[in-house]
Amino acid sequence: MKPPITHKRRMNGKVGRCGLCQLETVSGSSFCPTHTRADKNLREGYDAWNIAYGNVALAKYFARLIKLPESGGRVKELVRFYQNNPGRWK
Repeated sequence: MKPPITHKRRMNGKVGRCGLCQLETVSGSSFCPTHTRADKNLREGYDAWNIAYGNVALAKYFARLIKLPESGGRVKELVRFYQNNPGRWK
């Protein structure tokens, strides 16, 4: 179990905040657990699309995901985040 977030832990900078929703981040990530899982799925999906359809441009992949009703809200938030911060997609 995680130790509680205390004022002292916050002040020491040991608690990071998700860049999208401001919840506590996962260790080694700049996102909360939900956005970390969505990011993993987003990246795995991009790899799968590249295998299935050949080299798919990242912008085209993002544009398509935004339009798909099957895409979850967290994935769409990440897509918009990466569209606005392309350098963060590695």
